[in-house]
Amino acid sequence: MTECKPISTPIEKGLHLPAEKGNMNSNVPYRELIGCLTYATLTTRPDLCAATNCFSRFQSCYTKEHFTHAKRILRYLQATGDLKLEYRKDEKAKILVGYADSDWAGDRNDSKSTSGYVFKLFGNTISWGTHKQNTVSQSSTEAEYAALAETINEAVWIKELIGELGIEIKHAITIHEDNQSTINAAQEPRNHKRMKHIAVKFNYVRDTINKEIIQLKYIPTGEQIADIMTKGLGRIQFVKLRSDLNLV
Repeated sequence: MTECKPISTPIEKGLHLPAEKGNMNSNVPYRELIGCLTYATLTTRPDLCAATNCFSRFQSCYTKEHFTHAKRILRYLQATGDLKLEYRKDEKAKILVGYADSDWAGDRNDSKSTSGYVFKLFGNTISWGTHKQNTVSQSSTEAEYAALAETINEAVWIKELIGELGIEIKHAITIHEDNQSTINAAQEPRNHKRMKHIAVKFNYVRDTINKEIIQLKYIPTGEQIADIMTKGLGRIQFVKLRSDLNLV
């Protein structure tokens, strides 16, 4: 792939690949490719999260078609091999800010959703993640709530970690959310009957808001950095959000 044709995004927008059990092609290094990409994704390349997470789901049922699409990530790396995370001092930035998002029922094989989050410390990207949810969400609000709960877990962990380094966060951590229904359900005191089946996550989110550990703030979908973690995007939006990650 050293002479491959470069491309501007790591995964096609709206890509759907079937899970065809028992049709693995042992002649292609699919699992090896995913392993290498996962290492890069976890360490320095958050822009690969959505693509790598998508293709990692087929390690027990991949085909030549899966391998062809996965190699698109290598074509993307051919075009962006010099990209790096930039860390710079920003006196005006908040200590810690998070972004939470979900792609509702994005996996058409089982209708499960994908969660994504990004955290910035003093304006610099320090933590990110993509995770396929374990259960099927019955609404976009439920999917966003699951993603929000995971994001809050990460926020609490980061707060404790940087506290040990002598950085104290005295105010509530802002988490940006682009789903108005999720924000309303989390902040309103009235009982939400349709949320009873996810009561643990619902109560956990409400509890962190009441204790002023976190605060939710609406952000338009076009500005939601975590959107790059959940699905394939068009070139223009992908490049914009990649830049927002401080990947230059």
